[in-house]
Amino acid sequence: TLWLDVKQLLPGAVECWCDNIQLVYDEEQDVFSNQDGVSIRVPDWGGTSAFESLSPKALLKSATHYFSTFNDALEDAGFKRGTSIRGAPYDFRYAPPSMQDFEADL
Repeated sequence: TLWLDVKQLLPGAVECWCDNIQLVYDEEQDVFSNQDGVSIRVPDWGGTSAFESLSPKALLKSATHYFSTFNDALEDAGFKRGTSIRGAPYDFRYAPPSMQDFEADL
Protein backbone atom coordinates (compact mmCIF):
# COMPACT_ATOMS: atom_id res chain seq x y z
CA THR A 1 0.00 0.00 0.00
CA LEU A 2 1.16 3.54 -0.64
CA TRP A 3 -0.94 4.92 2.20
CA LEU A 4 1.60 5.69 4.88
CA ASP A 5 1.15 3.44 7.88
CA VAL A 6 3.27 3.81 11.02
CA LYS A 7 4.51 0.22 10.53
CA GLN A 8 5.90 1.25 7.14
CA LEU A 9 8.35 3.59 8.84
CA LEU A 10 10.21 0.69 10.47
CA PRO A 11 13.59 -0.41 9.08
CA GLY A 12 13.07 -2.93 6.29
CA ALA A 13 9.55 -1.72 5.54
CA VAL A 14 10.34 1.90 4.76
CA GLU A 15 12.63 0.89 1.90
CA CYS A 16 9.82 -1.11 0.28
CA TRP A 17 7.41 1.82 0.68
CA CYS A 18 9.96 4.19 -0.89
CA ASP A 19 10.43 1.85 -3.86
CA ASN A 20 6.68 1.51 -4.38
CA ILE A 21 5.97 5.24 -4.27
CA GLN A 22 8.45 6.06 -7.04
CA LEU A 23 7.09 6.82 -10.49
CA VAL A 24 8.57 5.88 -13.86
CA TYR A 25 8.83 8.61 -16.51
CA ASP A 26 8.16 7.80 -20.19
CA GLU A 27 9.97 10.48 -22.22
CA GLU A 28 8.26 9.57 -25.50
CA GLN A 29 4.74 9.98 -24.14
CA ASP A 30 5.68 12.61 -21.53
CA VAL A 31 3.78 10.79 -18.76
CA PHE A 32 4.55 9.15 -15.45
CA SER A 33 3.37 5.69 -14.40
CA ASN A 34 3.68 3.34 -11.44
CA GLN A 35 6.53 0.91 -10.99
CA ASP A 36 5.87 -2.56 -12.46
CA GLY A 37 3.69 -4.51 -10.06
CA VAL A 38 2.26 -1.42 -8.33
CA SER A 39 -1.38 -0.48 -8.83
CA ILE A 40 -3.32 2.28 -7.11
CA ARG A 41 -6.90 1.85 -5.98
CA VAL A 42 -8.71 4.66 -4.21
CA PRO A 43 -11.21 3.40 -1.64
CA ASP A 44 -14.68 4.92 -1.51
CA TRP A 45 -14.44 6.90 -4.79
CA GLY A 46 -17.16 9.56 -4.63
CA GLY A 47 -17.59 9.08 -0.90
CA THR A 48 -15.78 10.83 1.93
CA SER A 49 -14.01 8.14 3.98
CA ALA A 50 -10.85 8.21 1.83
CA PHE A 51 -10.04 11.81 2.75
CA GLU A 52 -11.52 12.37 6.20
CA SER A 53 -8.38 11.30 8.07
CA LEU A 54 -4.78 10.43 7.27
CA SER A 55 -5.05 7.03 8.96
CA PRO A 56 -8.05 4.78 8.47
CA LYS A 57 -6.96 2.70 11.49
CA ALA A 58 -9.34 3.22 14.42
CA LEU A 59 -6.48 3.90 16.86
CA LEU A 60 -5.07 6.80 14.81
CA LYS A 61 -8.21 7.97 13.04
CA SER A 62 -9.22 10.59 15.61
CA ALA A 63 -5.65 11.89 15.91
CA THR A 64 -5.24 12.28 12.14
CA HIS A 65 -8.64 13.55 11.08
CA TYR A 66 -8.57 16.65 8.94
CA PHE A 67 -11.71 16.72 6.78
CA SER A 68 -14.08 14.81 9.06
CA THR A 69 -14.78 17.90 11.19
CA PHE A 70 -15.49 19.92 8.05
CA ASN A 71 -17.84 17.21 6.75
CA ASP A 72 -19.56 17.03 10.16
CA ALA A 73 -20.24 20.77 9.91
CA LEU A 74 -21.63 20.35 6.40
CA GLU A 75 -23.93 17.60 7.66
CA ASP A 76 -25.08 19.90 10.47
CA ALA A 77 -26.00 22.39 7.72
CA GLY A 78 -28.15 19.78 5.96
CA PHE A 79 -25.75 18.12 3.53
CA LYS A 80 -25.29 14.35 3.45
CA ARG A 81 -22.11 12.28 3.06
CA GLY A 82 -22.09 10.31 -0.19
CA THR A 83 -24.95 12.33 -1.67
CA SER A 84 -24.31 16.06 -1.44
CA ILE A 85 -20.83 15.74 0.11
CA ARG A 86 -18.65 13.79 -2.28
CA GLY A 87 -14.94 13.34 -2.82
CA ALA A 88 -12.62 12.61 -5.70
CA PRO A 89 -9.36 11.50 -4.07
CA TYR A 90 -6.41 11.45 -6.45
CA ASP A 91 -2.83 10.22 -6.48
CA PHE A 92 -0.80 13.26 -5.39
CA ARG A 93 2.32 12.01 -7.15
CA TYR A 94 0.98 12.70 -10.64
CA ALA A 95 1.11 15.93 -12.60
CA PRO A 96 -1.93 16.78 -14.79
CA PRO A 97 -0.56 15.29 -18.04
CA SER A 98 -0.45 11.88 -16.32
CA MET A 99 -3.94 12.10 -14.78
CA GLN A 100 -6.13 11.12 -17.76
CA ASP A 101 -7.85 8.32 -15.79
CA PHE A 102 -8.70 10.70 -12.97
CA GLU A 103 -10.21 13.26 -15.34
CA ALA A 104 -12.23 10.56 -17.11
CA ASP A 105 -13.60 9.26 -13.78
CA LEU A 106 -14.86 12.70 -12.82
